[in-house]
Amino acid sequence: MLRSYRPFLGAIALFLATFAGSCDHTVLRGEIVPAHGPFLAAGQTVRLSLKVPEELDGIHDEYWLVTPRDAGRFEPEDARGRTAVFRALRPGPCTVEVWGFYRQTNPQPITTIKLNIHP
Repeated sequence: MLRSYRPFLGAIALFLATFAGSCDHTVLRGEIVPAHGPFLAAGQTVRLSLKVPEELDGIHDEYWLVTPRDAGRFEPEDARGRTAVFRALRPGPCTVEVWGFYRQTNPQPITTIKLNIHP
């Protein structure tokens, strides 16, 4: 009975192996450039821009995250694209990350920046 399933299982394995090697494994990179330096005061807003190398210009659907979450927020909250406006909410260090898509269906981290929020 196992022999009757072998061709079927072999076809499934070949099908899955085709897709396993077809994902793009490009490492994304870039730089977040704040409009006026990495230091800002609580309550202040700063425009952040993502700069990517020309060969990675196909990065799309970028989104921005901040850690810890209560350190600040993006305006609008679902900030997408190559620029974002960040409003600092509480003093202390925070990390801003940008994620995006490039030739595949899974988002990848592009870059991060540490910001120091002063009282």
